[in-house]
Amino acid sequence: MKHPYPNPLPDRERGIHYLWLNSEEPSMNEFSFIKKLSKSIKTDRSVIVGIGDDTAVLRYKKDRYLLFTTDMIVEGTHFLIKSATPYQIGWKAMAVNLSDIAAMGGLPKWAVVSLAGPFRRGGRWKEFVWEVYRGMSAVGKKFGVQIVGGDTDKADRWTINIAMLGEVERKYLKLRSGAKIGDSVFITGSLGGSIHGKHLTFTPRVKEARYLVTHYPVTSMMDLSDGLASDLRRIMEQSKVGFLIDEKKMPLSRYAKDTQSAFRDGEDFELLFTLPKSAAEKLEKDINWVHLIGEVIPASQGLRMRDRAGQVKSIIWKGFEHF
Repeated sequence: MKHPYPNPLPDRERGIHYLWLNSEEPSMNEFSFIKKLSKSIKTDRSVIVGIGDDTAVLRYKKDRYLLFTTDMIVEGTHFLIKSATPYQIGWKAMAVNLSDIAAMGGLPKWAVVSLAGPFRRGGRWKEFVWEVYRGMSAVGKKFGVQIVGGDTDKADRWTINIAMLGEVERKYLKLRSGAKIGDSVFITGSLGGSIHGKHLTFTPRVKEARYLVTHYPVTSMMDLSDGLASDLRRIMEQSKVGFLIDEKKMPLSRYAKDTQSAFRDGEDFELLFTLPKSAAEKLEKDINWVHLIGEVIPASQGLRMRDRAGQVKSIIWKGFEHF
């Protein structure tokens, strides 16, 4: 099959191979596509961690790494104009990127903002965009982030993309790949029902993440953006482990319909992390904003849940996927 947009450069010079979405891969979704894409992109020694974690990790200084992330929110997928204020839209656009930096144990520093939307003469887009930037600036200022550039363009729907740089001391860097069998599994806050408002107003767990990585031997960490069911599987894949979650210990928000919705809803933007059992008891005594929800088990056992009756079953629920 001839590719409709041929590139005259050979693969070895392009540095990336075309990914064929043919009849052999009819069920390819967002995550399988990203996984295949990551295998085709080659990087040099300046890249410590590339595609596959909350941020890229780049060589920077002798004692610290540079963190580089980007996230996009799109009208109709991540917010609705009729139910979200421009200020909330801007807050969320910046906050989702801050959450990625937090998940690595880092500190956010700089951001560039690209915004596209239906700019029309005579419309009220100026007031809308001003409020969007006011929301972004408010949450950015809260965590010391400076907006240092960006771009604007015309589009059919409002879309905001932010690229953010941060940094983290080498000894405090946390990845998805460090969970060990026997570790305890924790989350911050409560889960479920974020569509009722939390997804537009949440405060990124930057300070909480910094406290955790500087005071406890955290072995893996990520933020919960696509639902606990999906995000647990990401750590499972990276760490080559399984999870046993205790339903009785799941902290449900007052908006969660049930345990299944708390696993699937997504956009809670809490932290999911693991650490040795020897540190778990001290952690629970020291702070009240974390919840022990389970333990790390062998990969062969997959993702399981102990229900309220004490029976252990495999979890087949999935979280949010963009396509």
